[in-house]
Amino acid sequence: MWKGRNVATIRKDHTKAVNSLCGYRDDRVGVISGGKDGLIIIWDSSLAVVRRFDLNVTSATSPTSTEVRAVSAMANKLIIGTMSSEIYELDVPTGDRKLVLGGHHGKGELWGLETHPTNNNACSVGDEGVLMVWDLASNKRMGARSVGGKARACAYAPDGGQIAVGLYSGNVKVYSDNLEKEIADVKVAKEWIACMKYSPDGSTLAVGSHDNVIYLLETSSYSRRSLCKGHSSYITHLDWSGDNKFLQSNCGSYELLYWTAKGKQVTSSSSMKDVVWNTWSCTLGWPVSQIFQGGAGGGDVNCVIRAGNVLVSGGDDALVKLWSYPLIKDKAKKKCYKGHSSHVSNVVATSDGNTILTSGGMDRSIIQFAIKRP
Repeated sequence: MWKGRNVATIRKDHTKAVNSLCGYRDDRVGVISGGKDGLIIIWDSSLAVVRRFDLNVTSATSPTSTEVRAVSAMANKLIIGTMSSEIYELDVPTGDRKLVLGGHHGKGELWGLETHPTNNNACSVGDEGVLMVWDLASNKRMGARSVGGKARACAYAPDGGQIAVGLYSGNVKVYSDNLEKEIADVKVAKEWIACMKYSPDGSTLAVGSHDNVIYLLETSSYSRRSLCKGHSSYITHLDWSGDNKFLQSNCGSYELLYWTAKGKQVTSSSSMKDVVWNTWSCTLGWPVSQIFQGGAGGGDVNCVIRAGNVLVSGGDDALVKLWSYPLIKDKAKKKCYKGHSSHVSNVVATSDGNTILTSGGMDRSIIQFAIKRP
């Protein structure tokens, strides 16, 4: 209330807090409000409601929060920012809205990241419990689906038709690549799942858990085939051999162990020296033996990936580093790239090895890098 003037108009059309206000003008002068209730309301100069838009969506394929955090108007378009890190463009006359930008959100971290084996897509899953599919050519989100809980691991089947997700509950859920169908939901581990990989032939899914065990699931029904027991700490990384016969794995105690596809530990490391690995994502092993240069400890490097004749790593210093592969020379040269404001939690490569994706743990962002080869 100003001195000498009464302010009498009070409206309570929002059911929760109003987070954003902006001016609006078409043939009238008014104001737009955006609220925690997911409502966008256009008011005229006397605070009568002109239009109302409800952003709330409850379907499994659109699981993100619609709490409005910012709104701006230009002509007949509104730009709306939500609590879920989404930006929508809303057409006022028609009420149609278009997703301009979407991403991971919430108070947790982003660790789950994988590229499609045959096309230019990728998937990611975060602590907020949302699985997302991305088009790398347009840098746009193609779809999103709630997985029902905190998750830090995802993997594409070799044919690209299915996406497996490892949850904090120890469950593995499997979805069609377009996220429309849930194919499986099985309780696998006693503790949360940190990594997972399909065998190259697609017959087996290896699941690494914080209960120190690797679970081998046959993929026709995602039932347990066998266990790999021998690590003294939680599983951090997994790789299959190209012939589907062997696994290698790392754990929180910085062990590198080998296994047969039936779950039996191979105790002779020298017998594995000529194995050709389908991927290399383990931070321990001969081809990455110099990854901990400059005083870096085992916990400082979170992820590596081989991409042809180069190796890309990410760690707690928020840098993405490019090395020659194999990385076996002391004081090997590297190139460092900035972009993340938090620790780099994961790094993956496209099937042609020419594009790298990295995820930031606390910044919950995904950055795409192109590898320029001579």
